[in-house]
Amino acid sequence: MSCVLDHENHRPAFHGGVVVKINVNQRYATTATTHAVLKQVAFEAGVPLQKMIVKNDSPCGSTVGPILATKLGLQTVDVGCPQLAMHSIREFADTSSIHQAIELYKKFFSRLPQVLSNVV
Repeated sequence: MSCVLDHENHRPAFHGGVVVKINVNQRYATTATTHAVLKQVAFEAGVPLQKMIVKNDSPCGSTVGPILATKLGLQTVDVGCPQLAMHSIREFADTSSIHQAIELYKKFFSRLPQVLSNVV
């Protein structure tokens, strides 16, 4: 999470849940639809989500997610565990987020077709 953050409330925290990255300029892969699907699945899995939002005038993202979504027409969401020092030799993460992510991903793959049919 190396981008400049807009506000104290938009910073992900350790032990606060899995992080979904959102950007109004579509610099991350998350869309309104995929965010809604993820929120529903997270609710069903009992997994908390945190939003990571970057100021609109700050550069960020534009990595593989948006490229795949555009070129392949895939529905995508930028999601993962909170960490410090991304792309560094010293990265830090917390163990509860790993457990929460595993539970979220298991529920996501088992419930995705049903949830998508209700959203899209």
